[in-house]
Amino acid sequence: MLRKILILFFCCTVARAVNPLHLPHEAMDEDMKCPFEQKHTETPDSTQSMILADRIIKEAMTHMGKRYRWGDVGPKTFDCSGFTSYVYRHEGLKISRTSRAQYHDGEEVQIKELQKGDLVFFSRTRNKNRITHVGIVTETDTSNCSFKFIHASIHGVKIDSVPDKRYYKQHYVSACRIFNDSIATLALQDSLLNEKI
Repeated sequence: MLRKILILFFCCTVARAVNPLHLPHEAMDEDMKCPFEQKHTETPDSTQSMILADRIIKEAMTHMGKRYRWGDVGPKTFDCSGFTSYVYRHEGLKISRTSRAQYHDGEEVQIKELQKGDLVFFSRTRNKNRITHVGIVTETDTSNCSFKFIHASIHGVKIDSVPDKRYYKQHYVSACRIFNDSIATLALQDSLLNEKI
């Protein structure tokens, strides 16, 4: 009799452990989650990445409205990859000159993992091997599954959003993260040093 009670107790304990009502948020049906939703983990190191991202966006914003010119790398006129490389370099990060090469400079991230400062890539053919445009993420909004990015478009340096701008929604192909916490720390030190000189 005691054995049956112990077995019954064990079964009830196991059943409660796997009860779907007690599963963590990450185990919920992925279809129920916004594709941009992400866990926000506060760690001391992540502060450096956030500071660097804010500095990158602040620098990018100082060029709002500047004219587009193919092949130019600033500071008066830009093409898309000339703009991203100029802004990143200003904050102590050297990236490749072309959008296709910039795609390979960082670590690819899924759209639901986008953060401020990430690069977003577009293609007329939606083919990762034929990247034709790049911008810098300025904002992500999990409540309506969107992100904003600043870029040198043919209409000049401006901010657009996905999915509001149908063209960019249809031609988005991928994103990458150029800096992690360690790289951000070094870049900030380099950038602050240059400001003092």
